[in-house]
Amino acid sequence: MSTSVPSDPSQRSFPPFSLTRLIGTVFEPTEGKRVCVLIDLADPAGMKDFAFLEDPDLSIQRYAHDIFYQGLKNGGMAEMGMTGGEMFAFR
Repeated sequence: MSTSVPSDPSQRSFPPFSLTRLIGTVFEPTEGKRVCVLIDLADPAGMKDFAFLEDPDLSIQRYAHDIFYQGLKNGGMAEMGMTGGEMFAFR
């Protein structure tokens, strides 16, 4: 079955974002697995007390925190039967 995507963006529609649907689709099966969120930081020491959240230039990393990390901690892991949920940074 072939699905065509309209070339005009105004003609496209998508379901509301769902973290659990995204993870379940990309990493299926998820039940019983461990999960973590990885971000890049010029200085990984910025992970201490989530100090990087105060830097307005790190909007992508903040998005990872707000949507993925918080989403996992606030019920996403339990819904998918996963464990872990830590957030780590690398240089």
